[in-house]
Amino acid sequence: MTNERIAQITNALMADEAEVKALFELEPADAAKALAKKGYDFTGEELVEYGKILEQEKKSVEFGTELTEDVLDNVAGGGLVAAGVAGVLVGYWIYDKKW
Repeated sequence: MTNERIAQITNALMADEAEVKALFELEPADAAKALAKKGYDFTGEELVEYGKILEQEKKSVEFGTELTEDVLDNVAGGGLVAAGVAGVLVGYWIYDKKW
């Protein structure tokens, strides 16, 4: 997944933080459809891949480890992308997730 796509998904999720919980509770394909109704074009597969990136970030933070090269590559778009991913992580930690 490209940094640009990570940023797009992060921005979509950050646009309405109140709905993050509801989106994470949906199956990936259903979450993609819900986002499509708001004008976003993501696939369920992209959301699953994004969820895996969040999981890597979560593990890195929980265990106080350094981020892996793969994770750094995924957020290498700069501080704004990393900050956005961190913001989504808060919602990701709090809520049950399906993707």
